[in-house]
Amino acid sequence: EEKEGAFANIILQNGLSGAIGYVLTFRLLCHEESKYCVKFNDGLLHDVLTFELLVCVSGVFAIVGYLRASAIHKDEQENRTNLLTQN
Repeated sequence: EEKEGAFANIILQNGLSGAIGYVLTFRLLCHEESKYCVKFNDGLLHDVLTFELLVCVSGVFAIVGYLRASAIHKDEQENRTNLLTQN
């Protein structure tokens, strides 16, 4: 199995998500305080709804991706078993 590739993917995705989250804290500002427009310690109003939606969508993609990877892995195991039994 490709352990190095999996580790590299985790590092890349973690770094990318951290960078995106950092940049969005400066970009996702709003103009009046509301339920989803929260005043942070820096005195600025930040749009937290967008962050919440990003987390939920990312979670859904993670579950779908896991299920797809699991199905691919199962198919590969079955194909490997079929090849061994044919020989």
